[in-house]
This record gives sequence, structure tokens and C-alpha cells, in this order.
Amino acid sequence: MLSIEQVKDLKQANVSVDAEKTMQRFKEDFSSATAKVKQAIVELSGQTRTSLYRVYRTGVINARIAVAIAQELNVSPLYYTGEIDEKAPCVDRIVQAFAERYTKTKPMVKAEPAPKKGAKKAVATPKKRAKKVVAAPMEEEPVAVPVAEEPIAVPEVQETAPQSEAAIAQPDDADDFVITLSNSEAMQQALAKMDEESAVLLLKSLFLRAEAGGLAEKLADTVKRCLLT
Repeated sequence: MLSIEQVKDLKQANVSVDAEKTMQRFKEDFSSATAKVKQAIVELSGQTRTSLYRVYRTGVINARIAVAIAQELNVSPLYYTGEIDEKAPCVDRIVQAFAERYTKTKPMVKAEPAPKKGAKKAVATPKKRAKKVVAAPMEEEPVAVPVAEEPIAVPEVQETAPQSEAAIAQPDDADDFVITLSNSEAMQQALAKMDEESAVLLLKSLFLRAEAGGLAEKLADTVKRCLLT
């Protein structure tokens, strides 16, 4: 788990992916906590009570508060950011991975290019290849071209799905798992604006959520199949 000093090194930007879920879950758990636990959350997060109560009203939560309440109540920080719906326990590897995403001194995405400055020519070539291997799938993932070609007609899905969405069935378990991809104008705009850095963060976030099981695990498996197709 993280110490007070490590928590202080986390960014204070909003990390919630669903404001409504964050607002409801944080308020419910923080309100029911004892006075001693509440004080421990305040001290570990380094935030004022006012900052914590602001999460009630806005659903905006920074990484420091998310880690503090997660560790003190033994609940995964991903539950409070809205990334998972299961109230999973606070596991050390999840907290460490979560902190790696939002630490100020060690950016998660920019960590790869750093060694190139001091690397010799013999080492530079494999590093460039490694970067290409990672970058290429990230650019293809939002478009989901392999996934779109895989399923043939699924009558039940096509009859009920809206015209602005495309239903895609996982090939190995089509009866139990169906993904619905939006083709709305808002989604198209979001895809057009998505850069490589954002795609990498989203994919790593999905793999992190997959460790808690459920839908995220199935979705991560489908994404891996698409990248290998």
C-alpha cells in the first residue's frame, strides 16, 4: 500500500470516469465510516474536509482521495472512480498500478522514451521496434476494424440494436457476451480526437480493470483477440 509521502506524489486532477457513480459511492462509504476512519482518510489524502465533501456534490475525485478512502476502507480505488461496478477489495498490485498512472514524478506514458537519451546505437534499434509494436495496435484499437469483420449476422442483435449502434458478438461465447459499439456523432468526434497517448491509457486501464473480473475481463480478452487477428 502507499505511504503518506507516496500519496502526496499523486496528481490532483480528476480521475473519475463516471461522476454519478463516484458521487454516490463516495458519499455512501465516507458518511458511514467512523470518525476515526474519516480522520485517517483526511490525513492520508492530505486534503481538507471541504475537499472531500466536494466529491459529494460534483463527483470529481483526485487520485489522492481515491487511494486514501480505498486503503482505509479496503475497497478498490477503481470502484470510486467508476471504472468497475463490483466492490472489490483493495489489493496492493491494483493500488500500485493505479498510482503509477497518476504519479507526478513518473509519468506512465512518457516513461518509455526516457532511456533513449543515454542509449547506445546498438540499443536504440530494438527500442524503436518496441515502440512501433505498441503504437500500431493502439491506433487500430479505437477503429476496431478486426472486430467488425469477425461476426456474421446475429439476428437477435440486429433486430433490437438501434441504427446508430453496431452489435458485435464475441466469437468464442456469442450467446453470453455481446458488445454494442456506438456510431453516434459524439462517438465519431471522440474517436477523431483520440491520440496515441489517450489510447494507451485507455487500454492499460481496461487491462487493469480486467483483473477484477466481470465484463472488463471479457472485453479485455476480446481486444487482445482483435489485436492478434
